[in-house]
Amino acid sequence: MSSSSSLLLYLSGLGMTVLFLFIIEVQKKLDMFDRTVYFEGENLCIRRSLFLAILAFIPLWYLMAFRGIRVGSDTVGTYYRYYEYSIRDYPISTFGSEFGYYVLNKAIIWFASSYHIVLIVVSSIMWFLFFSYICKNSVSPCLSMVVFFLTFFYFRQYNGVRQLLAEAIILQGFHYIYERKFIKYCFVIALAFTFHNTAIFLLPVYFLYKIKLTPKMTGIIIIVAKFGTSIMVNNVLPFFLMGTKYYRMIYDITAYKGGYWISDIIVSGTVLLFCVFVLGYDNDSKMSFNTWLILISFLLAVNSNMIPMVGRLLWYSNINLMVCVPLMISKYQRKLDKALVFCSTMLILGMYFYQQWSLGIESVQHYSFWLEDMT
Repeated sequence: MSSSSSLLLYLSGLGMTVLFLFIIEVQKKLDMFDRTVYFEGENLCIRRSLFLAILAFIPLWYLMAFRGIRVGSDTVGTYYRYYEYSIRDYPISTFGSEFGYYVLNKAIIWFASSYHIVLIVVSSIMWFLFFSYICKNSVSPCLSMVVFFLTFFYFRQYNGVRQLLAEAIILQGFHYIYERKFIKYCFVIALAFTFHNTAIFLLPVYFLYKIKLTPKMTGIIIIVAKFGTSIMVNNVLPFFLMGTKYYRMIYDITAYKGGYWISDIIVSGTVLLFCVFVLGYDNDSKMSFNTWLILISFLLAVNSNMIPMVGRLLWYSNINLMVCVPLMISKYQRKLDKALVFCSTMLILGMYFYQQWSLGIESVQHYSFWLEDMT
């Protein structure tokens, strides 16, 4: 399928999902959310909210679950090898602490020894975790879904499966941060850690929830961090890591070295600016916490030339961006301000999406369904 046809297909899936989520939002406002839909002469009934949620879930899930084996650079590479490892019954010790995805594969092939079934089940789990989190936690799920799509998080599920599973698990445990249940949050991080060790990056953010971020504090942190990152990367880390495998990974392997991520600087900088304005007059704990995450994204992006594997870290710091943007917009009091912030943010995210799509990021630009790849 051509790039333009593929884009149209993805946008159609997004459009249907957003439409049903929008209907749910309208019904909430009209107090029609939990009315019952009857089928077959009232012999079968289902709550309208659940019925619409299922309809919203299906389009983008279907495209992910039934994609061809060549859609996504890692579909036929890394994750097919995991399937082969499972078939050949590799010992779990082979995967060290990142054994979670291997165990999941083993559990799936115990029921059906088919890579297609593995893709369907893994896609279903991952999409359900993200979709349910958005529906439960966003002030506007339909807008969150658009942000999730434009920031390319949806397409990262086609490739970075292990890390995206780790992120989805962590999001499901984010309420432990709000409820101040540290031990339970540690268990969530530990589970995510078995899928991707980088999940440990989000453990310290637990302590940011109680630290109220202010506009003045934000400015000071940006200035200090710009110089502090240079000292940390060039002096402190080499001192402690010399002679370890981590030193080689960070300083010797060219592929892991960072570069300037201009588009991420623009995206995180724009959202951070609008969030900081909100903090000036409505600094509740959730808004402050989300701004902390965006601030971390901005600091990673502006220092990306010095930070190895910065893209992986940005995936974590941007983990709640799809919920943060609608929350941020809702905090503006005047309708004109809401409209300006909304339009500006969507313009920036739209440009980011266009850049990622044009560069062929995630190798999803030529879609095919599973059976089409078999011929």
